Amino acid sequence: MAKFVYKPKRTKEDVEREMQNSGFSESYLKENILLFSPKVDASNRIRILPPTWDDARIYGLNIWVHYKVGADNATVLCLKKNLGKPCPVCEAVAKENDPEFKKNLSPKRKILTYVLDRQDEKLQPRAYLMPTTVHQSILAQAVDEDTGEPLIIEDPDKGYDIILVTAGTPEGTVVKFTYKSVSLSRRESPICTDPDLYDKIIDFIVENPLPQIIVFKDYDYIEALLYGKATKHEDEVINKVEEEETQTNTSDEEVVRDELVSMGRKELIEIAVGQLGFGMKEVKNLSEEGLRTLIRENAEISEAEEEKPKVKKVNVDDIRKKWGR
Repeated sequence: MAKFVYKPKRTKEDVEREMQNSGFSESYLKENILLFSPKVDASNRIRILPPTWDDARIYGLNIWVHYKVGADNATVLCLKKNLGKPCPVCEAVAKENDPEFKKNLSPKRKILTYVLDRQDEKLQPRAYLMPTTVHQSILAQAVDEDTGEPLIIEDPDKGYDIILVTAGTPEGTVVKFTYKSVSLSRRESPICTDPDLYDKIIDFIVENPLPQIIVFKDYDYIEALLYGKATKHEDEVINKVEEEETQTNTSDEEVVRDELVSMGRKELIEIAVGQLGFGMKEVKNLSEEGLRTLIRENAEISEAEEEKPKVKKVNVDDIRKKWGR
């Protein structure tokens, strides 16, 4: 058996505090972490796993996230709310007067926790960015009716499963689904009955405690995502590529053509906006091939190494008609 003994420390006061506190593309978690997302128009049965870091008072970790950051609608962790550091997204929200912009980009409080999806045959631990409404609904129900003490639903040996019923939203809605109901199974159960699988699950969450799996991007990186700029690291990569190009016999046109094919949407937008001077609104609805066409037809490679690329503006509308999404 795994050498882990869960000793819950949750009290009535902890539950009351959580109930009063109402409220991720770019990855905000390490690469080896699987994500849980409820199935839409379905009943999702999950099991919350115990916290494995010191002095945990609740099963999850309070974190603040920004959604819809930049052209890629990235999800990033808020530097200000989580770390008390300057955050470019918060600064943009403070300067903006558009209420829709503020609503979409303001930091949202979530509860990060490990869960098991009962429909997953492998029962692999998955990170779940739980809405505060779901979190509070669980806490409100997880109470002993006789004593008023909190039920430790995340106990690996005698905890309780959670049932999340979801409903899809109309096409075009920002939120893809809503939670119709959140309920607790009233029968105690272990996380699984297979001793080897039990150990594997516990070993994973012990080796990967929640505070150690979250990834904070630095200010410059988040700012680049927000405004479509190239990061310092990307500038270094571009410079390195340019140096290597001068050492080959491949023509400039062939190099650009090959590089554009291998680039993703984010890189293509950064070239169109950062180097060719197009506005984000002009290019955000173009497909990847449309972006490649726009770049090819707007950047003429100079034959002389010392000269900068010449720019000839091609109408974005013409490109959008052919390649728009």
